[in-house]
Amino acid sequence: MLSWQKQRSSINHDWLKNQYIPALAKFINLLEGRVEDKIFEDKFTSSILPEWTIKYSELIVLPIDFEKDMSPKTIIKRVFLIFNSDDLKTQYEWVEELIHRLWKYRYNVQKLIDNTAHEISLTNKLYQDIQYLINSSGKILPIDVLRLNKILVYSFKQRCINLSKTIERFPSEVKVI
Repeated sequence: MLSWQKQRSSINHDWLKNQYIPALAKFINLLEGRVEDKIFEDKFTSSILPEWTIKYSELIVLPIDFEKDMSPKTIIKRVFLIFNSDDLKTQYEWVEELIHRLWKYRYNVQKLIDNTAHEISLTNKLYQDIQYLINSSGKILPIDVLRLNKILVYSFKQRCINLSKTIERFPSEVKVI
């Protein structure tokens, strides 16, 4: 498995789908009074929600690194390394570029990258709005501020789901044209 595939799996499946989105769903249930869990309530606003800032830096490089790491030209580069021939590489460099361009066109790579970057940006904007509410709440407890603005938390959860689905659209293996 290539490093991009590992990174994608780690951020999308291990963290976003299996940890963060379920925690957001539980927090929404808490905001709506369906469950009571004081420990989770405190933990969510102090450590679970802020995980976004840590993962954000990983998220923004994911679509950028896709083109570099998952292009079929990576296979061609490995072939050149096997033959260890600079002459061969120089002679067929144009093939590498042609295959890369055809791959980008056939799999609409730029659109995947742009859509993912856009989803990350929209999701981050909602996160920033939530953090602003929490940080400017003054003497009001963060949970009470978020109860009054639970639509924002719900929207953030939906954006995280949309982001996960967008990340899933990337091919999981190097595709040869």
